[in-house]
Amino acid sequence: MGLNKTLLAVVSAVIATSSISIANAEDGINMEAGLGGQCMIFDVNTAAGLGDTMCGVSGTATAFFDLTDNGSFLLGVGVDGFYSLSSADGSAGGIDSKWDGNYIGGHVKARMPLSDDLSLELHTGYYSFNSEIELSAGGASATEDMDGSMWQVGAGLNWMMDDEWVLNLGYRYGTADVTLVGISGEIDTSVIDANISIKF
Repeated sequence: MGLNKTLLAVVSAVIATSSISIANAEDGINMEAGLGGQCMIFDVNTAAGLGDTMCGVSGTATAFFDLTDNGSFLLGVGVDGFYSLSSADGSAGGIDSKWDGNYIGGHVKARMPLSDDLSLELHTGYYSFNSEIELSAGGASATEDMDGSMWQVGAGLNWMMDDEWVLNLGYRYGTADVTLVGISGEIDTSVIDANISIKF
């Protein structure tokens, strides 16, 4: 499934985007990069033995452009990703399941201030979703890949803790188009995310 490669790609993208944005800070590009925690909640038939929630770490890097020159509307583009640390565990009919996943992709954000310290942020993103489901019963086990793509849209609140640090709390909703043992389907997905970013 390439979980380690995906995590490395997230970290590399954060570092690379940070370097580019720092170099262009004088040209009006403001950079934020951060880490946090995230839980993905899947709308699945838990009676079939699949767990519905996996939690882990998230990383994000965004370059913001001030379209109004006064900070009243910022448009951001960047990358973000997720790596599960806690699997979605389920059980049905004597068969136990462990479901782990990750994603990485690009996003577009719009940020509008609500006060000196708070701002509203709208988010849309498209991601490559990868996961593994391990099924076990009676001492025997089998692992299958369930991969695909995923759209997410949502909103969040940012608290500017000082001139450099930003706390973001967000919620996103999306649909994952996935394939398991040759069978394709859609899974509705909710994401609850909290991260702390540093501004450059």
